[in-house]
Amino acid sequence: MAEIKVLQNVHCEDLGIIYQVLKNYGFEPRYVQSYAGEAVPKALDDAVALIVMGGPMGVYEHARYPFLLEEMRLIELALKAQKPVLGICLGSQLIAATLGAKVTQGAVKEIGWHKVELSDVGRGDSMWREVESSFVGYHWHGDVFELPTGAASLASSQHTACQVFLMAAMPTGCFSIWKSPARLLAIWSRPLQTNCGRRTWTGRRFWHGRTKTCPLCSTGQDVFPGLG
Repeated sequence: MAEIKVLQNVHCEDLGIIYQVLKNYGFEPRYVQSYAGEAVPKALDDAVALIVMGGPMGVYEHARYPFLLEEMRLIELALKAQKPVLGICLGSQLIAATLGAKVTQGAVKEIGWHKVELSDVGRGDSMWREVESSFVGYHWHGDVFELPTGAASLASSQHTACQVFLMAAMPTGCFSIWKSPARLLAIWSRPLQTNCGRRTWTGRRFWHGRTKTCPLCSTGQDVFPGLG
């Protein structure tokens, strides 16, 4: 199987349902647990693509998390080699920073089920044209980034001007989370309580509260088939 390297920045941020999708298409995801001290590879070698996962830290905290600079170096190598690179949440911020864009704290933390709007470019993109131009995704981030030079923004939300961006005809970075079954919301509930000071927020409360804002959930459709 063709290998895809996956940089994991915290134990609870894995590929979720993306893992099985990649396996179904004949790829072998191989985690690099940067957060646990595993060395970030110096090169991609035979890996055909790179995925950079999320985490609670910010790009600007590389003094505290030095592995972030190593990940940015690997991202740069992958982009120069024209290998597909996908960044999710923190991963998208790392890609943006590698491309020279500024990453800063947002005005508010965007957490929960929120509407995402596709841009004109997004609506015309081959990977997104079957998606509704306005949909609800699950968000969990406090930082935002400028659109990298030469990139196109595919989607935005109320508090985040760039939710998904495309660079060199490859889907490069995204903020809102489409990989999160109920178990991940439960896992994430504890760090959220600390992050936001809301001790009453739990994974169960998030999951059952989704029907108030997620149109698919409110109609009874299974957003995460087989994983709820």
